[in-house]
Amino acid sequence: MTVVSRARRFQLPMRVLWRHDPAGEWLEGMSLNTSRTGVLFQSDRAMPVGTSIDMVLAVSWEPIPSVDVADVVCTGCIVRVETGGPPDRPIALAATIDWYSLTNCAEKSRSG
Repeated sequence: MTVVSRARRFQLPMRVLWRHDPAGEWLEGMSLNTSRTGVLFQSDRAMPVGTSIDMVLAVSWEPIPSVDVADVVCTGCIVRVETGGPPDRPIALAATIDWYSLTNCAEKSRSG
């Protein structure tokens, strides 16, 4: 039997923008934990397991959490959906990170 180790999780709250349609509207969520292979985030919208999504993870500098230092632009797939609990509780979505690219927000603001 082969044992596959699970990637280390980091409880790093980040703003998560995500969409299932490449031309569609961006939805907003907040990460609960992140690893090199995926992200668990809360949102007010659910998607079926197996749905491909685009994501932007907004990495902040801790002393100034409202300032994004870098964006991690990702593609992945929904692998788990947690919808239990009270109606006002956000939905938790687990998604893989199959591809990513880093964008420096400081450089982006200087050039834009």
